[in-house]
Amino acid sequence: NVSGRFGTSIAMSTDQRWLYIGEPGSDVVQAYWTANIGANAYYDRVTAFGTGTGNVGYSVKTNGSTIFVGAPNATNEEVNNGNVYVFTRTSNAFALSNTLSSNWKNENANFGASLAVDGTGGNLFVGIPGSTQSGIYNGRVERYIKDGSNYVFNEYIEHPNEEIGNFGSSISVSSDAVALVVSSQGSSGREETT
Repeated sequence: NVSGRFGTSIAMSTDQRWLYIGEPGSDVVQAYWTANIGANAYYDRVTAFGTGTGNVGYSVKTNGSTIFVGAPNATNEEVNNGNVYVFTRTSNAFALSNTLSSNWKNENANFGASLAVDGTGGNLFVGIPGSTQSGIYNGRVERYIKDGSNYVFNEYIEHPNEEIGNFGSSISVSSDAVALVVSSQGSSGREETT
C-alpha cells in the first residue's frame, strides 16, 4: 500500500524477536515476530495496532514490551499538534497504556515527529520540530520520565539560538540517558546538531 507509507519508521526489540513498522498513511504500526534470529530470520505479521488518526506510526521506538508510537498530526483540544501513544505488549496483544501530548499547543507543532528512549525505558525524549516561539518555528524536545506505568513530563530542551529552525527533527539518546543528540535544520539550510 503506497499511500500507507509502510516503512516510514522501524524499530526492533533488543532480543530481535519483534519488529515494528510504522505505516502512518494508514495510522497503524505493523507488528512482526520471528522464532528464529540471525541471518535467516523470517518475520511473520502478527497484527496491526494504532489509535485515532494523525500519522500514527510516523515514528516508533521500543523498549522491552513497551512500544512508543508518534502521531505528529494528531489533534488535541482542537489543535493539530501531535500525540505519542505508549502501548504495552502482552504476548501478541497490544494495549494503549498512555497518551502523551505537549502542553505547548500550537498548530502543526509535530509533537512525536521523532522519538528516543534510553536503555532502561525510564527516559523518553519527544521531538517537536514545529513548535514556535516568537513566531519562529524553532522546535524543541520534551523529556518524559517513567513513573510507575505512566510517563510524565519532566523538562523541555530548546536550542539556545532561536534562529535555528526545526530543532528536534531527529533525536538520539545514549542507553544511560547521559548524552542526547538533537538535529535541526537552521535557516541557512544546514543541519545543526546539539
